[in-house]
Amino acid sequence: MEKLKRKIINVAATLIMFIITVYSGIFERIVLAAGEKTVVTQEMLATFYQQNYNTNQKISKIMIVVLVIAILIMVGCVIGTIVRMRRSTTTHKIMSIGTLVTVIPGILLFIAVMIFMIWNVSSEPDPAKATYSLELQTVLRTEREESTDSEGSTSYSYYAYVVDDRRDNGERRMWINSNMYNSISEPGEYYFAKATEGNVSSVFFVFPASVYEPAPDVPVV
Repeated sequence: MEKLKRKIINVAATLIMFIITVYSGIFERIVLAAGEKTVVTQEMLATFYQQNYNTNQKISKIMIVVLVIAILIMVGCVIGTIVRMRRSTTTHKIMSIGTLVTVIPGILLFIAVMIFMIWNVSSEPDPAKATYSLELQTVLRTEREESTDSEGSTSYSYYAYVVDDRRDNGERRMWINSNMYNSISEPGEYYFAKATEGNVSSVFFVFPASVYEPAPDVPVV
C-alpha cells in the first residue's frame, strides 16, 4: 500500500513538473511574441507614400478648382464695380472704390495662399522615382493650431516638437499632417518616414519606435 502511494505521488509530481515546463515554454513564447516589433519595409513605405501622394493630388485638383473660382469672383467684382461706377454719382463711385480696396486684397491673399499650397503639393517626389528612408526623432510634444478666416471657416495646422541639440532651446518645431498628429500618442522616439527625389523630400508617415523597427534595407538618417 505504501509503495502504491509513493508511485501515485511520483506520477503526480512528474505530471505537475511536465505541466509547469509546458506552461513556462508557452508563456515565454507569448512574451517573446508580445515583445516583437513590426518591421518597416521598403514595400510598406512605398505603399503608404503612394496612398498619401494620391490623396494630395486629389486635394490639389480641388484647390485648383477653388482657385479658378476665386479668380473669377475677383474679376467679376472688378468688372461689376467699374460698370456701376460709370452709372453712379461721385458718392457711389467713392463707395465702390472703397469696396474694391477692401475686398480685392483679401481675395489676392487667398489666391496667393492657394497657389502656394498647390505648388507645395505638386512639388512632392514622384512615387515612381522616390527613395525612402526613416528619420529617428525624439518627440517632446505635439501642437494643434486653430485659425478662422473672415467667413468663419476653421482650419487646423499640426506640429511636432522634436529634440534638436543644435538650437539654443534644444528643440525644433516641424509641420506634420493630421494622420501623423493622431499617430503620436505620447512623447518618445518615433520614426518619421521620408520620400526623397533629388533635392526634394517629403515626410509622410510616422511610426512609434516602441512598436516598429526598420528592415535591414531601410536606411535610418
